Amino acid sequence: MAVRGGKAAPWMSRQRLIDAGLLFLALLFLFLWLSSRSSGHYVYAVSVNGTPVVYMATGRSAHSVVNRMKEEKARGERSAELAQDVQITKVPAEGKPVAPPDLAKRKLEGLLSVAAEKYVILVENRPVVALDTEEDAMTALEMLRSKYGMAAKVLLEVPQFKEHVAVKRQKVDMSLWHAAPEEAVAALSGTDTGPSYVVVLKGDLGSDLARKAGIPFSELKRLNPGVRWSRLKIGDQLVTGRRKPLITVIIKEQVTHIEDTPSGKREIKSVVTYENGQPVRREILSSIRLAG
Repeated sequence: MAVRGGKAAPWMSRQRLIDAGLLFLALLFLFLWLSSRSSGHYVYAVSVNGTPVVYMATGRSAHSVVNRMKEEKARGERSAELAQDVQITKVPAEGKPVAPPDLAKRKLEGLLSVAAEKYVILVENRPVVALDTEEDAMTALEMLRSKYGMAAKVLLEVPQFKEHVAVKRQKVDMSLWHAAPEEAVAALSGTDTGPSYVVVLKGDLGSDLARKAGIPFSELKRLNPGVRWSRLKIGDQLVTGRRKPLITVIIKEQVTHIEDTPSGKREIKSVVTYENGQPVRREILSSIRLAG
């Protein structure tokens, strides 16, 4: 080695710097390559209340799907929050099927809900509809009474509810929220359009779902042709029938009619009891024989 004054030649110092730089770049590229290889062995699990429901390729896509669903279900309510505990965690990819965003959204659809503070109409302590103000809730109930009461020609008493009905401010699923009393009346009387559903949860069998829906299992199978009952999937929605009235309105009407009998014509006065417009009971008040 050529030395000058006991020191390495300048070109040797430059060479060492170049070598060190090349080594650094090689190590950097190796690190990036290993990182990219490693990331391919992990996926992101979206868990609802501790149960993994769907796996996605990236954490960003998982958060995007959950946030998009939250916004849609909140229906413009900024204070609404997810009602379930949702966790997104990185897990080993082995044996985990990765779902694209659209499929992930469908799987989560029936499992996620958002809730907010609203004025809720409760029937037998079960929340059925929600509105923004107490006044709107009371107006909806009065409109429901009037809907059936106005059909009576001689109304004997103020229309009553068969069930225990109350209005209370509490946190409620935003799927029950209605913007106006008229919309709430349609839901309460069963005249809003569309079928009702039951959602498959972990461990549910077909018989469990039929019991939740209050219908025979044979009817549930009839309403859902093509379902593989031995392979129900968490989050699936099954049709349980058309929506039914949530509240029963009772009215009593006095009815007078003329009836032909073997002894001649008679004027009969009765009290007819209706439930949601359907006659369920008739009580005779008087029966008077008419002259001639």
